[in-house]
Amino acid sequence: MKRHNRSSSGFSIRLIISIILMLLTIYWADVMTLIEMSPTSSLASHTLRSIFVILWLLMFSVVKQVINQRWWDGVVARRSGRPVPALVKTISSALLLFISATIVFTTVFDRSLTGVLAVGGGVSLIIGIALQNMIADVFSGLAINIDQPFRIGDFIHLNNRRLGDEELIGRVVSINWRTTRLEKTDGTLVVIPNNLFSMMVLTNFSMPQAESRFELSFCIDFASDAERVLKILDAAVLSAPTVLAQPAPKVRVDRVDDKGVHYLIRYWIDPRTGSPLRARHGVNTAVLRHLRFAGISLAYERNDIYFAPMPARQIDYSQNLEALVTRVSLFTSLPAEGVQALSKSLKPHLLQAGEVVVKAGEAGDSMYIIAEGLLEVYLDLEATSDNLRVAKMSPGEYFGEMSLITGDPRSATIVSATEGLIYEIEKNALEPLFKTYTALPDSIAQTVSFRDLHRENIVAEVEQKLASESSQQAAKEQLLQRMRRFFQL
Repeated sequence: MKRHNRSSSGFSIRLIISIILMLLTIYWADVMTLIEMSPTSSLASHTLRSIFVILWLLMFSVVKQVINQRWWDGVVARRSGRPVPALVKTISSALLLFISATIVFTTVFDRSLTGVLAVGGGVSLIIGIALQNMIADVFSGLAINIDQPFRIGDFIHLNNRRLGDEELIGRVVSINWRTTRLEKTDGTLVVIPNNLFSMMVLTNFSMPQAESRFELSFCIDFASDAERVLKILDAAVLSAPTVLAQPAPKVRVDRVDDKGVHYLIRYWIDPRTGSPLRARHGVNTAVLRHLRFAGISLAYERNDIYFAPMPARQIDYSQNLEALVTRVSLFTSLPAEGVQALSKSLKPHLLQAGEVVVKAGEAGDSMYIIAEGLLEVYLDLEATSDNLRVAKMSPGEYFGEMSLITGDPRSATIVSATEGLIYEIEKNALEPLFKTYTALPDSIAQTVSFRDLHRENIVAEVEQKLASESSQQAAKEQLLQRMRRFFQL
């Protein structure tokens, strides 16, 4: 508070000096006439001119501060909703300095305005020739601020040979009088001269809206049913991190050629929370994982000749249940005979979008393995009245193992986000395996205990976050009540 008072006092003093200076400027001719009548007119004249120049510098400082704080950082920043680039402030300050210098030369030193402008033009010509690249950067920066193809905080993409073969994607952190600074997705800072922007194609992912749409194409073999592939790809893109649920992703059949069927995935991301490269990586890995568990592979050029029955090109886990069981970490120690026996007891369940598979608190003695689709995990916590989604589950993952081996009630609610296929393992299918393979219970207990500890950590983090939000909301309500009492609202 004291610092703010000192700043305000200093500003008030400079403002009073500026007012005195304006009055002195108006009556400058009369003051000089009185001084010239004095015996020591020469010394007094030089002294007064020096004081006048100092006062003009103080006035320049006051007006510059008012323009920067009240206009640029105040009115303009509030209306635009973004901070004003430093380049605009620099140009306005330079223009103000030129006006102040012109007034000093013409008023204090009694120089002709034409002469001042002529000398200034000659100096400007020499400086312009010597610093033409820098001046080009300045005017390009000015054009950027006027046209505003991007603003501070926007996520942009530059592709130009002048910057190298590597594509440049990053967030704009500053725009000054000569350069623009971009923070890349790897955390490094790239400084780009402003004149280069006039010679390259720029893509702004943050305009005209914050969300941006991207596309990826995958070619699938003709042997795969199109409707099934569409469902699998839809579940895959929804499970990818940083992909927005709204607007919803879309999967379409793009075209058909001699290689296979091309499927087009369109998804939306917010570049402020995740870069396009990261989102593309997430979608690619999710699609490959979902296709693998569905037994579908991407199409590729081939020319094979078989003199015997042709082997299966793709492993369909919905048909080859032994391969599905071997991918479950609970049964890694189970011999091949046990895997074969367990796979025969699996019960398939076709799911519809929005279907509740299990509900928290209900009894159960079975577990499930996901073969196709995307499932969501909801926890019923005391800190909130609604179920809170904490995770997504993709093909190859499983749930309900604690109920299978101990009979405990379900600890979470599992809802199918898309159409899917899961397989159920019941208690009576596991019981004979425990008697036959005595080391299996120890192996399962070790795996389940690790997963249960991981789940407890997730629940603790969620509860801590909810408690923090609840305390913050309570503090806000308390402060709001005090404000209402104080202002009698």
